[in-house]
Amino acid sequence: MDKARSTALKILCRITASEAYSNIELKNADLSGPDRAFCTELIKGVTERRRTLDYIIRLFVSRTPDPVINEILRMGVYQILYLDRVPDHAVCDWAVNEARACRRQSAGFVNAVLRSVCRERESISHSLSDAPEAVIYSVSDSIFELIKAQYPGEYKDILQSFFVRRPLCIRANTLKDTPYSDGVYPGADMRDLEKGLFFVQGLSSQEAVRALDARPGMDVIDVCACPGGKSFGAAIDMNNTGSILACDLHRNKLPLIEKGAKKLGISIIGTAARDSRISDPSFASRFDRVLCDVPCSGLGVIGTKPEIRYKDAGDFAGLKDTQSDILGASAGYLRVGGKMVYSTCTVNRAENSEIVKAFLKSAPGYVLNTEKQILPSGTHDGFYYAVITRKE
Repeated sequence: MDKARSTALKILCRITASEAYSNIELKNADLSGPDRAFCTELIKGVTERRRTLDYIIRLFVSRTPDPVINEILRMGVYQILYLDRVPDHAVCDWAVNEARACRRQSAGFVNAVLRSVCRERESISHSLSDAPEAVIYSVSDSIFELIKAQYPGEYKDILQSFFVRRPLCIRANTLKDTPYSDGVYPGADMRDLEKGLFFVQGLSSQEAVRALDARPGMDVIDVCACPGGKSFGAAIDMNNTGSILACDLHRNKLPLIEKGAKKLGISIIGTAARDSRISDPSFASRFDRVLCDVPCSGLGVIGTKPEIRYKDAGDFAGLKDTQSDILGASAGYLRVGGKMVYSTCTVNRAENSEIVKAFLKSAPGYVLNTEKQILPSGTHDGFYYAVITRKE
């Protein structure tokens, strides 16, 4: 376990210092089996509870420690208070040895703080109960206020759901002889993933793809497609007949779609690098189905992307222009009678229902069929989609 802890410490220091992403860092970690699982738990747990951990540490420390020592303390406090299966003495011994190796004079300090945490669990719990709610739920003040303001009756459940470990959810590839069906499969055989018998896709995303109602023989465009999951789902719904044009702003991402389609045995997906904010006249009234899964704040997927927790909600303001531009440009690609799905993985109404409402007000030839805001839960990420039809 010490190797897993030491690896986690290095990755957590990079995440804090350079805003690296935990999922990307973990891919490059030289670990396997139980060590990889434990390292993953430490990185995700410490990252998602960082603000709470810092609050607890400040109960025993008058000033912020050296960054590396602070990260060791975060890891120690997390294991002591949130991982029951890890013995306290093992945590303290590792933390002291790690501190001694990098800052010898800090070993005694680390030992004193963590031993105090072990002794004073009850007082820590009492102090936390009086802490600001943004600290308890370990999110930035601005994200807390945004979610509370928009969901005054549900905000606690939403924020608590971000601590829940999401199960593995798959979309079965019915183009092949697969033993799977769509849904939650925590014990799915990853060798079958490599065989293309299924691909990983959240239940909320699957629902949005089904709302698109792509059928065999149709022409479909996915204007913001990478990494390709929704295009794959549409192709399966179409029984691999018709055509799908999967687009992305970044050309270097397109091979991800092409490789994934090949593994799944999908032949109807073509790719193109293009800026979906800009209307393409050659696409006018060309497609039966249009999918606009636009860039967003990601406030619905904090449970799987914990780094989002600490962002400033004010930084999301510029997304609305991008989202509106993509929706407006893509609407012209829809044939009369066709359906368009606008979707995001956020719970922020300013990026969801307000975008759709403004579009419909400016585009009288389009009507709203249905819209749905999915709030995050134990099995679902937060997600929004609207189905829009083009009329005569």
